[in-house]
Amino acid sequence: MQEATAKQRLENEVKELKSQLAKKTEPLDVFNNLSASQVAFRLKSTGITETTAIKIAESVEVERSKNQFESLNDVVNRVKLKSGKRLIKGISSEKMLNIVDSWSKISFN
Repeated sequence: MQEATAKQRLENEVKELKSQLAKKTEPLDVFNNLSASQVAFRLKSTGITETTAIKIAESVEVERSKNQFESLNDVVNRVKLKSGKRLIKGISSEKMLNIVDSWSKISFN
């Protein structure tokens, strides 16, 4: 009897883990598919200020309307923010690493 209960519990845990894995979104998918407000929300979760997160998300939307991002490096290279009369990187390579690390620890359900 205990063996059947333990087996059922393990099966339930496996189902739960599978459903959690299915809900995980790859970082590149976030930049290619989520709305600007969803991208901004996720960026804010990594410690980026709301104003900057919104500006980055808007730039992401403009760039992906031209064509989808092929890699996270592509995101770093194409997402730009206005700084006076110049354009600067919206996300540095180092910041992208922080974003990916942070998102890997958070479950967005």
